[in-house]
Amino acid sequence: MNKKTSKRPAQGRFKLWFMTAALLMTVSLAADARGIAASGSFFSFGLQDQLLSSCTPQHKRADFNGDCKTDVSVFIQNNPGFWSYYTSPSPNTNRVSFQFGQSGDIATPGDYNGDGTTDAAVFRPGVGTWYIATNTVGGFYGVSFGQSGDIPVARDYDGDGTTDFAVFRPSNGYWYILNSSNSSVSYVQFGQSGDRVVPDDYDNDGKANIAVFRPSNTTWYIRRPDGSFDSISFGLTSDWPVQADYDGDSKSDVAVFRPSTGYWYVRRPDGTLYGGPHGQSGDRPVPGDYDGDGKADFAVQRPDGGTWYILNSSTGIVTTFSPVDLGFPIPGGYLTPLY
Repeated sequence: MNKKTSKRPAQGRFKLWFMTAALLMTVSLAADARGIAASGSFFSFGLQDQLLSSCTPQHKRADFNGDCKTDVSVFIQNNPGFWSYYTSPSPNTNRVSFQFGQSGDIATPGDYNGDGTTDAAVFRPGVGTWYIATNTVGGFYGVSFGQSGDIPVARDYDGDGTTDFAVFRPSNGYWYILNSSNSSVSYVQFGQSGDRVVPDDYDNDGKANIAVFRPSNTTWYIRRPDGSFDSISFGLTSDWPVQADYDGDSKSDVAVFRPSTGYWYVRRPDGTLYGGPHGQSGDRPVPGDYDGDGKADFAVQRPDGGTWYILNSSTGIVTTFSPVDLGFPIPGGYLTPLY
């Protein structure tokens, strides 16, 4: 793995990264927020001295209030875009909604400042720029990292408790990671065009593993920290990868959702599998820890009416939730962008 380190940008500057497989350059430009995202100002990214909550990153998907539970949340991809999330299981109570993003943006939720809560964030694929909301009243900052055609794969790759900006480039199979711990850039060739990106912490070392699911041979390839990799045959070509920690061991499990039947299949560490029906054809899988028991729950959003169906792992009871907002489900932002 090769790395290049540069100083962080000064306050009020815009960070622009030019990347190729052999050359990585940085240059700071004066910020110009006009027409780029919701009203706000660019400022530097970096670590903040914040207290972290006790739950692990696998259990903090779309957790906007820091209670270690996944929140029902959507990104409405209009011009301008809107984010809405609900911090109560009661229908449409404790709703927070704010303007952020635009049509065509890809939702990339994560904890970009290390405060233990999820930040609203988007990747604009046409220009390779990331925008992260700093509040719900128009504050944001932008980071240019990537290029047109890249797939966003933001995760915590360096284990500092902060989400790292990262992209997978299908044209050359490279992953480019901007490490939040020291602002260095790592790049690794792993995967090929047509692969579905499935990064997550599969070994419980506190760092996301680079990983892909290859539909052509239904094989998962998971890169180990030492550069070797595991290959696991699991699923069908048409399956959607839904990696998450379903058994509470703080390791992401290889898992798929079968859209044709609404079945979920999860691979146990010993190679056996379990699962069952939850959903129907056309549903969007949105796994997350909605009940706060430390295990991911099977969950789907039904696009025709926007209703969520959550199978709580703690009780086995299905909770239904029909938010007033219909849009892209934010928990789906932790999966391969398939819808």
